[in-house]
Amino acid sequence: MSREQYDVQLYKDFVQGVLKPYVLLLKELVLDGCKYVVIGVQGSPSCAVKTSTSNPHWGGKPAVDLYPGSTKIEKPGVFMEVLFGMVKYYGIPGPVYAVDIDHEEVSKYGLPRELIEALTKLSKTQAY
Repeated sequence: MSREQYDVQLYKDFVQGVLKPYVLLLKELVLDGCKYVVIGVQGSPSCAVKTSTSNPHWGGKPAVDLYPGSTKIEKPGVFMEVLFGMVKYYGIPGPVYAVDIDHEEVSKYGLPRELIEALTKLSKTQAY
């Protein structure tokens, strides 16, 4: 899949509907002093935080044999783009940490050290 296949209004509307109750809950939690992190899927055209997969030739079913392969672009996936747009719309501060993880690396080596350090630091500063 490519980012362009998800970057359609129907999908964005669906994602907004799914995310709205969670974003509103997040707003309340942040008002109570909570901080949060966002964990994305590395390279995902939908769920990447930083770098997603793009292929402007693909629409609908990927035509792998007819066009060049996809590339990575410095842009979040469409799901994350909608999430960050909603966070901004509702006046919620951004996450204290955002990272993409690779499923294979996590299954082999565990969570990235940077993520564990960020969560540990966050848990020590969080008032309960």
